[in-house]
Amino acid sequence: MPRTAFPPPPPVPLSAEELARIACGGTADRGALRRLYLLPRGRLPRRGFWLHGVLSLLLLDMLGTALLEIAGDDAETAATLASLPLIWPLLAISAKRIHDFDWSAWWALLHFVPGLCSYAMVALPAPVLEYSGLWLVLPLVSGVGTFAMIVVLGSVPGTAGANRFGPAPPRRAAADVPVSTAH
Repeated sequence: MPRTAFPPPPPVPLSAEELARIACGGTADRGALRRLYLLPRGRLPRRGFWLHGVLSLLLLDMLGTALLEIAGDDAETAATLASLPLIWPLLAISAKRIHDFDWSAWWALLHFVPGLCSYAMVALPAPVLEYSGLWLVLPLVSGVGTFAMIVVLGSVPGTAGANRFGPAPPRRAAADVPVSTAH
């Protein structure tokens, strides 16, 4: 008698609490995402930085910019307005990642260096920029500084074990990885 293969059951959608637990590395309480984006205390592993400090903030910025452009704002104004509410979450997430190195969160203020370079490009008179060579240096510092900060925060491992900012962030456990039985 041939054996009948039954199709696997359909996947069960995850609740908001389960999604938050997976996104925050195992913390299951309701305020985990709020604390992640708004409080600059504690530590954050590299994976959390890439998911929350780079990917989600970049997507939110792109979505906000697109919505403001659809609403009729010009591209520059839309980009500025969409980025402003994301400054604090960026600083809070960066502070947590910097705490993982056992450094002070004041280092997160380096995020403002590229912005100050861009502002200097607009604010300084043309002759000053032209004769001093700043027209070449400021954009270079701005771009390289942003890229370097993202690479360092996202790739350098933090201190092992507890430090003055708290216990080591939880490693991604095998139980946190959704398992698919579909072939």
